[in-house]
Amino acid sequence: INAEYMGAVVGAGSERHAMLVAGIGAVVAGALSMASGEYVSVSTQRDAEEADVQLERDEHNKGMLAVEKERVELIRHFMGKGLSTRLAIQVADELSKGDVVAVHIREELGLDLSEMSNPFVAAILSLLAFTVGGALPLIVVALPFEESSKRIIALLSLTLICLAAVGVLSAYLGGAKPLPATVRVLCGGIFAMGLSFLVGYLFGQSV
Repeated sequence: INAEYMGAVVGAGSERHAMLVAGIGAVVAGALSMASGEYVSVSTQRDAEEADVQLERDEHNKGMLAVEKERVELIRHFMGKGLSTRLAIQVADELSKGDVVAVHIREELGLDLSEMSNPFVAAILSLLAFTVGGALPLIVVALPFEESSKRIIALLSLTLICLAAVGVLSAYLGGAKPLPATVRVLCGGIFAMGLSFLVGYLFGQSV
């Protein structure tokens, strides 16, 4: 994103100082925007998870009949996974000897109370990730190139290398073929940078 932003500045005909100012502004604004967006998103998810957890707790606090009903639901849950009735009863009763509410939350809702999403951690990680990624183009722009064309070539080269690395990494993590993923990421990045440069060039000519 930062490389595309500075690409627009290059297209407008601006030099190194303007590129640095624009790049720093983009990193700060982008990092804060990503962090705040991640915080809001994860907080919303956390609120929904906590509401489900509280609902499950409330069900277990309604008395013995409600507890027995929840036990039957847990037994049916295990039977739905392929266990026999007898084994499902044994598993449900054995697991319920501890924190029965936590068991129901984990098995029925798929939530682990010890691993619920943390909006603060998510926001910080998002901020750091964007800052590190956005700082790479800034380093290239800050280098003392004698000609602006060399700076632009270096910026473009670094961006393409980073895009290719992202494509390979995403393919590796997803178990997909690296070539199609890399080509897809490169094409998207080149298109975005080209469009940003064009917009900067058109506005730069009209101002």
